[in-house]
Amino acid sequence: MASSDLQSIIDDLSGLLARTPALTQDWAAVARWCEHKIDVLSARSGEPGLGPILAALEQAAVALHQAIGDHSSGHPGLAEVHRVGTWWIAETQATGIPQTGAPPAHWSPGGSGSTEGPSGTAGPAGPAVQPGPPAPQFRLSRVVTRPGGFSAPSGGYLTAEDLVTSFDPAKDANLPQVTHEDATKYLDAHRADRPWLDFTANPHPDLDHPDVLRALVAIDQGGGHALSRHEGFAASGDRLSLRVAALEDPAQTDPAKRRAGVDAFKAGRLSHVCQTRATAITDPIAFLTAYIHATKHPDVRAILDSGVVRGTRPWVVLPVLDLLGANGHRFCAGVQLESDNGDLKLARARRVRWIKSGRPAGDSTQPEPTTSRIPDFSGADVVIALGVGAKGKAEIRTLYVDL
Repeated sequence: MASSDLQSIIDDLSGLLARTPALTQDWAAVARWCEHKIDVLSARSGEPGLGPILAALEQAAVALHQAIGDHSSGHPGLAEVHRVGTWWIAETQATGIPQTGAPPAHWSPGGSGSTEGPSGTAGPAGPAVQPGPPAPQFRLSRVVTRPGGFSAPSGGYLTAEDLVTSFDPAKDANLPQVTHEDATKYLDAHRADRPWLDFTANPHPDLDHPDVLRALVAIDQGGGHALSRHEGFAASGDRLSLRVAALEDPAQTDPAKRRAGVDAFKAGRLSHVCQTRATAITDPIAFLTAYIHATKHPDVRAILDSGVVRGTRPWVVLPVLDLLGANGHRFCAGVQLESDNGDLKLARARRVRWIKSGRPAGDSTQPEPTTSRIPDFSGADVVIALGVGAKGKAEIRTLYVDL
């Protein structure tokens, strides 16, 4: 990493730390800046010295998100932003080397713990903070754990690539074992009849990684439906809206059956079930990271190892933050059914009648269901539902984002 890059980050972070005692709107802006900087730096895979910087920025973003819900500048999460950030700046400036780990337990800036200017006012204003641009692609180089996270090594962090390259489908998730050669052949054979495997419509630079393809194919060959219903394919075009408004199953590959609401996986059951929301993780690498990362969590691991009773569906709920990192919510999308005068139950009943009537257009007596985009997934969770899989063992049957 060039020294000018390092100094630029020091300067920006110094200014941002000076702003954080202000209103919570500023905290949110700083968090967005941290998330944007993580996006930018994550794309520069392989540069020495980036890992500690990404870890420090992620710590700051997490602490800020924790602080936003509290209207006191003395919130402990905000204090931790100052403590970690100012320690990192001081030590990095002194040594010229990006710092790792965390400050000593009783370290405080200037020995006083205060970051305020004269008379208790905030210090000099930092650079104007603007929201970052739309999230770029989720790269394998992205840091997805924070120090102390459930899967992080002691005092360290993991990237998406660490998770993907160490993933053994059979051992870690009770999925079919797939070789790199098997994966290539399977994709070539099934891109047409399993369109969620055709990634050419939305090219991604990390989809040529053999371990990525191997893992995605293993998930597709398992007994679940997370990939076909809750990955970026399901979020493209108007698929999410059609799933909520018209009960169209994105995994149903027969156009006539899809329009009729026929479920792709439940033989003999015509109606595809969708509640009032449909969500997806919009990026294939982000989806894969969430899936693999979930298998590392102790609660999920216990079910995968011990098995489940056929017919039951145990589930675990984990924050998006824990699976995808501090800004993982930016890779989530969803739509929700508009209520009927505030009554969602009535809206669902009218949706069913509209579908059974052949989905009439322009009929005022049977208005078409309407949906709206879910604007923000901050604080969202990932629901991991398990059951008996293709090999007769416990398996992740589905995985989806929920608010």
